[in-house]
Amino acid sequence: SGDQSALAAATNLGNLFVRARHGNKELDLLAGAIEPMVQLYRYTDDNKHLEFCTAVAEAWLHHAKSPQIPLTYKNLVVLNGLLELYRVNGDSSVYKVPLQAWTDMQASGFGLTGVPAAAGLDVSDACTTGAWLQLTLDLFRITGQALYSEQLERIVYNQLFAAQDARTGTVLAPVRWNGKKE
Repeated sequence: SGDQSALAAATNLGNLFVRARHGNKELDLLAGAIEPMVQLYRYTDDNKHLEFCTAVAEAWLHHAKSPQIPLTYKNLVVLNGLLELYRVNGDSSVYKVPLQAWTDMQASGFGLTGVPAAAGLDVSDACTTGAWLQLTLDLFRITGQALYSEQLERIVYNQLFAAQDARTGTVLAPVRWNGKKE
């Protein structure tokens, strides 16, 4: 927006995260801040913000090593942050994790509407839908592959629009895949 006071407030908050990183042995707990910190780095060009993202991403990746990362909202936020970090630093090891998580989800079969279900239930919530939509869109932007755009279409038509109240347009959460929609 060009509002310098907003940028100053964001910078102050980002600097708090940087200071928290230095005193925190559990860096993976800060992983949800990767994406906004990458955005802050883009606006300020301050390397300490990028260093924060890199250190926190490495810590999260170290702790997240498993055959398959559960696609919870929290993990989707981190995966989106990793893609943003990849766009800035070009580190393919950061890119491979969100790509593999998406590919694993595809191999196991997407939910009925194209969005991961909450904890194995037949329901998806608005936050998970938004984060999954963002992950899929970012992978499409990076790769240009049609399979991501096809999945985006499926998510928008079958989950996003289906989750809206027909009268007000409000997105309902959570939305059951079967039965009567409240």
